[in-house]
Amino acid sequence: SEMKMIGGFDTESLKQHFGKKLMELEDEKRAVE
Repeated sequence: SEMKMIGGFDTESLKQHFGKKLMELEDEKRAVE
């Protein structure tokens, strides 16, 4: 569903959105280790 919304975003919001997701994933990896 998120993929369909990409047309409504500009690249900056996409970068911020995915940047947050990546940071969250990195934190989870550290927590697991």
